[in-house]
Amino acid sequence: SQKLHVSKEDLEKDLERLEARHAENPSDPDLLLEISEIHERLKDPAAALEYAQRALSYRKDSAELVAKIGDLESKRIRKELAQADKEGRVDDANKHEEELVQHEVADYRRRVVARPGDSVLRLALSKKLIRAGAIDEALAELQRCSGEARVRNEALFFLGQCFHKKGILDLAHK
Repeated sequence: SQKLHVSKEDLEKDLERLEARHAENPSDPDLLLEISEIHERLKDPAAALEYAQRALSYRKDSAELVAKIGDLESKRIRKELAQADKEGRVDDANKHEEELVQHEVADYRRRVVARPGDSVLRLALSKKLIRAGAIDEALAELQRCSGEARVRNEALFFLGQCFHKKGILDLAHK
């Protein structure tokens, strides 16, 4: 389990071993997270998401788990998007693209609620809001994080882009 490169067969053996331990102790969140990790490595984001959500039910205040669940849900949607795109189903691909944008905005809002002082998260949320077309909300988030030295330049850059999109060119220039 400590190897960097593990074959699919080894992962499946680990999964069987972990599921046997899970049958004995179904409420162990660490075990649920290990099973989730194996499913993720097996490229099954839906199963990994299910186990991570079950682990979150035991650790309700875990910001790390909230982030992991958001990332797994994004992977699941991206996989569906890629499949629809590969099969030429344009309408389904567009639907999945919109679902991804809306999910990412909601996910990063949850992350910011869990860690309100994290300016890097606020900056990431503002980028997701810009992508979703919520320029006014993005402006508010960017103004909150632009005072933080480590994200200041990037926040000011995106503030300029937001002001430009709103047609306020003098503020965009500044």
